[in-house]
Amino acid sequence: MKGIIQGFSFFILMLGISLGLMFYVAYDTLRYHARTILKQSLSETMMILAQSPTWEREAIMLSTLEEIFRLRKPAHQSYRLNVLGFNPAPLALRVRLDVLTHHVTGDAWIGFEEVMIEVEQ
Repeated sequence: MKGIIQGFSFFILMLGISLGLMFYVAYDTLRYHARTILKQSLSETMMILAQSPTWEREAIMLSTLEEIFRLRKPAHQSYRLNVLGFNPAPLALRVRLDVLTHHVTGDAWIGFEEVMIEVEQ
């Protein structure tokens, strides 16, 4: 009887550890994809802004970033994109992304801040 109880306890322990690792992998995957999407969108926005005249960069910056980001984002997550800082010359952009995803176990919230600066070559 003692062996059966210990075996069952070990099974429950392994099940709990497996579920915990599955949730960690899902959270880490979400974090990786959100950061990758943000970096790609920010990079593409910076390339578009670098080709435009300096005086019109600020006017088209936010709409361009939101449009490019909207093309890449998954539909099952909520995003909030905030521009924290912008400098037209030399080109610099600081962005904050807040991600809210809905899982069976509850909502997960992740926040990122990214900065990209134009470097002369």
